[in-house]
Amino acid sequence: MRDGRQLQAAVGGVEEHGRVAVLGLVVLERAGVDVASARQTISATVADAQVASALSIHAGAPLIEVRRVVRDAADRPVEYIRVLYRPDLYRIEMSMRRIREKEGMRWAATSSSPIPAGEEEMAIKPGNRMDQAAARNRPDKNRRSR
Repeated sequence: MRDGRQLQAAVGGVEEHGRVAVLGLVVLERAGVDVASARQTISATVADAQVASALSIHAGAPLIEVRRVVRDAADRPVEYIRVLYRPDLYRIEMSMRRIREKEGMRWAATSSSPIPAGEEEMAIKPGNRMDQAAARNRPDKNRRSR
């Protein structure tokens, strides 16, 4: 599994609102990794002093934490991502649809991305997945920092 520094070196940049995570998958796939699945966890946490300083907030301020483990076709972990979002600047939005299974009907997620607060879904124009991810991961410039 790559750590963040190796991934940043591989794509030649630092993480900016999740873009390196998208580019990391491109690098892995170009290197022949058969990326097959991921498990993502979204939870609440608080900022420690280092994170608070980087995000211009107070230590102890609430954050949205997203962790993802990406696996290849052999179910081996190939990428680990941990991203912290300010809840005053982002929201998590999930599209769902009803699917029928042997046991009955259930909800299934169709997408989940951090969305800058205040940005309307209609403002995201159809395009390739990287363009949509970049648009969704732009912070809301109209919001004030704490």
